[in-house]
Amino acid sequence: MSGVRPVTGEAPAAPALAAAGRSIRQRATEAWERLGPTLRVFAFLRVLVIVGSLLWVLLAPLPAATRQSVALLLLAFAAYSASLYALVLLRGLTMGALNLWVFALDLGFATVLVHLTGGLESNFYLAFYLLTALQAFYYGLQRGIGASALSFLLYVAVSWPGLAPEAWSALALRGAFLGLLGVSLGLLSERERQRRREMVQLNRDLMEQRERIREIVETMQDGVIVLGRDRRVTHWNRALEERYAVKREEILGRDLLEAFPALREEGFAAFLDQVFGGQAATLTLERFAHRTLRRGEVILNVKGTAMRDLRGEVQGTLITVEDVTERVGLEKAMQQAEKMAAIGTLSAGLAHEINNPIGVIASRVECMLLEAEEQSLSETVRGDLQVIAKHADRVARITQGLLSFSRAQAWRLTPVDVNTVVEEALVLMEKQLAREKVTLEQDLAPGLPAVLGSANHLQQVILNLLTNAREAMPEGGRLRVATRRGGRAVEVEVTDTGKGIPPEHLLKVFDPFFTTKEKGTGLGLAISYGIVRDHSGSLAVRSHEGEGTTFLITLPAAGER
Repeated sequence: MSGVRPVTGEAPAAPALAAAGRSIRQRATEAWERLGPTLRVFAFLRVLVIVGSLLWVLLAPLPAATRQSVALLLLAFAAYSASLYALVLLRGLTMGALNLWVFALDLGFATVLVHLTGGLESNFYLAFYLLTALQAFYYGLQRGIGASALSFLLYVAVSWPGLAPEAWSALALRGAFLGLLGVSLGLLSERERQRRREMVQLNRDLMEQRERIREIVETMQDGVIVLGRDRRVTHWNRALEERYAVKREEILGRDLLEAFPALREEGFAAFLDQVFGGQAATLTLERFAHRTLRRGEVILNVKGTAMRDLRGEVQGTLITVEDVTERVGLEKAMQQAEKMAAIGTLSAGLAHEINNPIGVIASRVECMLLEAEEQSLSETVRGDLQVIAKHADRVARITQGLLSFSRAQAWRLTPVDVNTVVEEALVLMEKQLAREKVTLEQDLAPGLPAVLGSANHLQQVILNLLTNAREAMPEGGRLRVATRRGGRAVEVEVTDTGKGIPPEHLLKVFDPFFTTKEKGTGLGLAISYGIVRDHSGSLAVRSHEGEGTTFLITLPAAGER
């Protein structure tokens, strides 16, 4: 048992000593890093000078008194050097602030060392060369000339006693080399400093230019995306943040296609492959339909430009994104309006031309049916007359729809409460929706401003949209009707969970006579579009197959036309 105790008592000491050693090494490393490259070079030179001088003292044949004096001087120089770097580390002083004092003290130590080791015969005169070179290299021509002159004067002063006439040539030669060293290194230093100043100014200009470019990019109305070689986002400007509610912190450093999976489904990967392949200087993707993360569907004009290095290799790409959703919507609205105007004019004339003969046919068939009953004609004849009467009535209803579509029938515009119009339409449809297992959801915003319009015609639009929604859900579903304030307008949204509209039909749903129903006339949505347009509003649709359809009516508030 007694043999175990010492081990138990000594075990904690080893980790403690190891931790203390690591702490000392860490602090030493941190101190060395804080010195910076220039001071580290100076420190290394000082250590070399001290070590080399001590070796010389140990190996050179010197009198004991001289050896002792030189050793004490070197120890004093080592202590002075250590104190100097302690001031730099602990007090935060810089060599720039201390350089004159350091140079004077170093020169004093060198002078005393040369004097103690033989004056002109001393090998330590080389210290004057080292000090002159350092001053000239780091502080320029004037300091180099001054350092060489002062060093030479001190060298002459310590060499003067007992200087033989034949030694003057050696002293002059050493002085000349000392001056040449100060001037040549000073000139090189001036040239290098000028280049550094030019480089600093160039970097400053580049930084200012970069900042100007960054400000321009940030203030652009179009979106700007920069991708690296790995197709990760390195820049995402403010326009993209504000327009699509995606902060740059969410997207920087991420693969573009991974951050926006819809892009891959929409075929954007092929566009990126072409840009990174460098097939053209700039590639353009016109009217690219994209479903954003948070702002719904948009239409974009996208331009991609490959960014190349000096060797011509693609290092990334610059993508500019122009949102043309509103422009495309306006163009479609204008095209639709022009088409509707032309068809409306044709429809008005056609309806008037058809009304007269169809009226004659309907009245004559009605008379013939009365005569058929009086004369007891066969059931076949009476059935044929009823078929003619039924289709004559259908033609009359179509012409009535054409007249409504063409605005041949005028109405009077008055302030209308949209919520009241919607509620009355829902009352008419409520029982039918319940019978067909359609769940009705209402979200009518209170306090909406009135719109200037015709309540009957607006109700006709609402009923038509509700009917279409019901027919899109033959097996039941959910129908949501909502009203809200949209800026200076009132919006009515009708959303169903039906089968949706195929993309190839989406642009045709407001065209007259376009229908996918077996018994439809194709005028319901066209007439609704015309009614909303004549209220200075808009009727829009968005739909995905299998996900349902949403119609959005936007009507300007009274006084906002």
